Amino acid sequence: MGFDDRKKSGNIIGGSRLNVIGQGIYNVKIIPPGFTKRLPRYADASGNPPTQTPSITSIPLIPPSPTPTSTLLYCDFTYNVPTSTPTKTPTPTPTPTPTCNCTYIDVIITQQDLDDAVGNTNSILNNSVSVEYSKCGGGVTSTIFTVAGNYFNVICVNSGEHGSPSYFKNNIQRTATSTSSNNGQCCIPLTPTPTQTVTPSITPTNTQTPTNTLTQTPTQTPTMTPTPSPLPPTIEYFQDCCNGLTVYKVGGVSTPIIVGNTYYISTTNGFSGCGVAVSGLPYNSQSLIINVSSYASCVLCEVDNPCPSPTPTSTPTNTPTNTPTPTNTPTMTVTPTNTSTPTPTPTQTPCVPQTIYSGENFINLYNQFCTSFKSDGTILYISRHNNGTGGGALDRIAGYFLSTPWDVSTISSSVPNVTGNLSINQSGSTLASGHHFSPDGTNLFVCGYNSTTTNFVIKYNLSTPWDITTQSFTSGDTYSIGDSIDSYTTIDFSVDGLFMFIQKGTLLRRYTLTTPWDISSGVTETQSITTPNTLDISFQNGGNYLFSLVSSVVQKQTLSSPYDLSTITSTETVDLTGVIPLGNFPSINFKDGYKFFVSKYGAYNDLNPNSRNNIYALNLTCEFDISGVVILP
Repeated sequence: MGFDDRKKSGNIIGGSRLNVIGQGIYNVKIIPPGFTKRLPRYADASGNPPTQTPSITSIPLIPPSPTPTSTLLYCDFTYNVPTSTPTKTPTPTPTPTPTCNCTYIDVIITQQDLDDAVGNTNSILNNSVSVEYSKCGGGVTSTIFTVAGNYFNVICVNSGEHGSPSYFKNNIQRTATSTSSNNGQCCIPLTPTPTQTVTPSITPTNTQTPTNTLTQTPTQTPTMTPTPSPLPPTIEYFQDCCNGLTVYKVGGVSTPIIVGNTYYISTTNGFSGCGVAVSGLPYNSQSLIINVSSYASCVLCEVDNPCPSPTPTSTPTNTPTNTPTPTNTPTMTVTPTNTSTPTPTPTQTPCVPQTIYSGENFINLYNQFCTSFKSDGTILYISRHNNGTGGGALDRIAGYFLSTPWDVSTISSSVPNVTGNLSINQSGSTLASGHHFSPDGTNLFVCGYNSTTTNFVIKYNLSTPWDITTQSFTSGDTYSIGDSIDSYTTIDFSVDGLFMFIQKGTLLRRYTLTTPWDISSGVTETQSITTPNTLDISFQNGGNYLFSLVSSVVQKQTLSSPYDLSTITSTETVDLTGVIPLGNFPSINFKDGYKFFVSKYGAYNDLNPNSRNNIYALNLTCEFDISGVVILP
């Protein structure tokens, strides 16, 4: 049977079989793209094949299309050329990009400031420069520098904050030549802002056996939520002094902890540093206590235990994964672009203002008109009326030792030993009301009076700081207030000794001193305001707050310009009626922005404790903030 007699079976789809009569079954070979086929030559009548130039037919590449298309070849069979379907381009995924709410400040400390910072009673202030600033997340603190030079990215503050460098000379705060400036570099990202990250499109390629392999390296993001687990009692909470965004929950604390006080703590999770005791805030981690010790403030704690310098968080780099390609099977490998997810930062919990009375007090003080504390909280001083026994004996200034600083419950006995007595008997004065110590403890000012003379301020010099037994009086070291005695008088000073304040009944007066702490000459009354009938005053926070006692109400006034009575802008109050028993002539003192004391005058040794001369301690959860509710034990 000749070629022309063969019966064709019709169009054959690639991959089928061709059945030719008498020839058996043949497999159809798949013709790859670009295949070139030579046509057959036919014999002439003589039986000799003619000489013929081969004709070449080229099968072009078929472009990709969504649906496969059959192509008919004019030969013994039909060839279906496979086409690839394009891969869909992944939809761009929004990736949160952090917006910076907290930035670093750079500090330049000059040797001139360090050399000029001398003559201070507190040795920490000598040859040092302090930079005060608002911490990231809230709260004012300061960092102390003792070496001149440039410090970059060492302090993390609220965005836009620049810091305020200063130093002390002879116990007077000075403006520094050192500088601090915000460099705008992010230190703690808080608010994520969505941005578009586009993944590149994958271009299809026709291969003999197309195989798509997707290789992806997952990015693991740590979770900030602590795993709850039981902690042994007692449990306390501490807010990190160096980073107000972090709160630690600590168990197994055996030392009594007072909310608002500052402590150095070390824990089993590796944290060691300074923290303020807070009341059950949301926490970032929990652990067991190893060691705890008390400090007067974050600033003093950070002197012994400096805050670590912030270390910028490194951004993870994605390394492409190479997929080996088999020899006979081409593989198209798609390596996705992995966008790192920012580590979540704990949300700052707003401070909830509360005034807390935990029961700390001392009952049975001698008759007293006024109280004050030594700067380290180890001695409580009183203006001791009638020598504490009744009758007409001279008034005195006396002191009580505290076995635990700033804890009035640790005055040693019900009728405590008194450290020294300073009798008031100068310029015709035999009675004492208010008194005030200079910050270095070398000057004592007493408001003295009697029933027939005008009021005087009397100055005593102490050769040993804070030791009233070493006092001396120099004639002329007095200042006449100029009013006849008709009401209780209290006294306060600015921290630099340039302003003296006298509160007498409903009149508060400010006096300017030419020489700090010198009342012998150059004293001028520069301001006066009318107030409610006020029994004691206390300026705090560098003269930005004025606290006063009006009957049983503690009043806080904010001054936009320090110590300027004409710039009072707002007032807060807390009523202690029914909280603690207050009698006549109460007095107010502060340890810091988180603890204050109220004392009151009564009948000494009365059987009724509410009528005795007592002193009470109260704690604040927010610095100098008395606007919240009162919490009782």
